[in-house]
Parts: sequence; C-alpha cells; structure tokens
Amino acid sequence: MKQLLLNFFYYNPVGHCVEGLKYAKGLLDTNADLEISIVLNNRTATELAEACNFLKAVYKVDEREINMFRDSAACIKRIPLEWDFYIWDNRPQSPSKNEMEEAFLRFADYCKRKLKVKEGIGTLFPMTLPAPMKYTDEACVDIQLPDHAKGFANKYQRKGEKFCIMLSGGSVTKRYCPSLKSWIRIINAINKNHPECTIYLLGARKSAGNERSYTAAFSEEEIKSLLSRFDNIIDCYDLGLWNQLAIIKQSNIFISPHTGFGMVVLCIGKPWLTLSGGDWPEYFFNKGVPFYSVFPNDKDYPHAGRTKYSSWQKASSKNWLFSKIERRINNIYGRLQIPSFREKRVAKKIPEIINAIRLLLSSDFTYETAFKTHLSNLRSANIDH
Repeated sequence: MKQLLLNFFYYNPVGHCVEGLKYAKGLLDTNADLEISIVLNNRTATELAEACNFLKAVYKVDEREINMFRDSAACIKRIPLEWDFYIWDNRPQSPSKNEMEEAFLRFADYCKRKLKVKEGIGTLFPMTLPAPMKYTDEACVDIQLPDHAKGFANKYQRKGEKFCIMLSGGSVTKRYCPSLKSWIRIINAINKNHPECTIYLLGARKSAGNERSYTAAFSEEEIKSLLSRFDNIIDCYDLGLWNQLAIIKQSNIFISPHTGFGMVVLCIGKPWLTLSGGDWPEYFFNKGVPFYSVFPNDKDYPHAGRTKYSSWQKASSKNWLFSKIERRINNIYGRLQIPSFREKRVAKKIPEIINAIRLLLSSDFTYETAFKTHLSNLRSANIDH
C-alpha cells in the first residue's frame, strides 16, 4: 500500500477539520492501494477524524508547542518521516499574520526539510496532485457515533417530528445569525405547521479551558427567555460533541446558519437546513445526504471582506478598543448585523424555511433532488454568483 500524508493542520474550527476528512475520502475513493494519514490542529475536533475508519492515522499538532520548540516539538516528532506522497493545505503564505499562521509556516517548512517523499508532493489551493493521483468531490464521509452517545441520546427521544436548532455558528457576534426575535418567529411558524414536534436547542458555551469554537452569540438570559417561551424546546446546550450529534442522529432535520457543525451533521447522515446569508457560501455537500440552503436576497452575499463593517473587523482584530466598541454596538444595537439577517429580511424567508422542512421530511427529496434544487435556487437568487 502507498502511504499518503495529508497536512490539514492550519485551521482549528470544526468545519475545517471536516473539510480535511472530505479531502482524504475524495483521494481515497479515486486512488487504489492507498492509505491516508492526516495532520490536524490539536484544538480542533480530532475525535471526528479518529471515528473515520478510512484513515490510517491521525496526528495532532500543537501550534504553541511548535512556536516554542520549533523542530524539537514533541507533537511533530511523532509523525513518521518517510512517505510515498505528501499533500498540504498551502493557504497561509509568508509573512505570517498571527501565531497560528506562524506555527503552520514553521511546520510546513519542517515538512519540506525533513520529510522523505518518494513519489510526489501536491497542494490543495489550488489542487495540484502528484501524477497519476486523482480526486473526487463526490465522496461520502461517514462518521460513526460511539455507543455511549447513542445510549445518552435515548433519554431525549420523543414522539413526533424532531428538529435540532443551533441559533448561531461558532462566531461570538450576532451579525452572522438571525436575531432572537427572528428565531421566535421561525419557531412559531415551525410549531404552527408541525404542532406535535419537539425542538432541541444545541450549542456550546464558552467555559474555562475551552479552546474550541463555541456558540456565544446569545447571552444566557436570551437563551433562557427562548426556552421559557416554548414548552416543546429542550435545552441541549453543553452536552458534548458526541451526545449532541447522537441527538441529531435520532432527529429529522438540523437547522442553523452557516456553521462547521452543520458539516459534521451531514457526515452523520442527517439533513441540514441552512439559513444562508453570512460571510461564507454553502459549498460543503456529502454525497447521499439531502440538504437545503435558504439563500438571502442580498447581492453582497457572501459578505467576507465586502460589507462596510469589514473595516471594523480589520480594526477590531488589531486593537482592543475597536473590538470593544464593535461588540458593544453589535450586541446592544445590532447595527453591524449582516443585512441578510435583519429581521424584515428573515421574516420574508420564513415561508421558504417551512417549505424546505416539508421537502427534507419527504423520502422523495433525495440527495440528487436536493442538489438540483440547490443549483436552481442558486441561479435564481439575488446574490453574488
């Protein structure tokens, strides 16, 4: 068997971990006699990779350890030096912008100097694979849930239709998601059309020692107010990654704005209804798993680096005062909210959200049908194509 090392260490949010798994599976599906090992940031959800039986090994790299000890870092000493192929995520370029990029560039340089690659080296951005290697983006990643999580989720089982909702993605600000008022309207519409349904509210609060993504756009008081308003919502915050995924697995649909967690949901075989409209487009699909993206009516979507608050983003990333002003304006007044998620715009999308739920509940709405619908909606949407 040929041995390939896939270096996907750079980003630590959970969605980027899943991207790495998809690249690995796409390479494995199209190249015979190949075994793939992957390098991930140790602050990402590495347990997801360890639950993929198509990977030979998962190597966890600590960016702080690399910056401190360079070539002597214990985390990189565990990685074998001899490989047949080496493919790396080459997005970061010199000079580095932050400690994370600095660590990645040091690790990339280490690999360039130390790895003994017999047959070929490739990159992902753009994808340049060693000959005669091929890749397919029509791969299916199947993440297996541990038995203990399945057992835990059984006590949350309810009769009727079951919907899981994550109010926001991993961002700590509210500009990337509907407001609490908008969510109340959405849930009211869901309950009207599905009066016997149960809604599971998912997320992770910021806690001491938690270095992963967390869903802190809404305060504890806001979450409690939402829970008290509806008697069919179950609080599933802070139950842990596997337990929350097991709850989703026994539910019908996962509903959220763009979030890497939704990409994991697709990889456990459950439909994702995405309320699109933030910085990033919907680009991740898992063959065989239906999905639906509710596109915004906004020609500036996707917004990354384009809207007027971008100057605030750049300033706040470098200056604590700008950061404090940004959070205060955004959290109290909502003036920096992405236009796609303003309450009037979200309200106009509620009929489509309800129709999307109807489609995703139907066995006739297959992955192939979902993809055709997605492309049709994409072409007709008032967005930046």
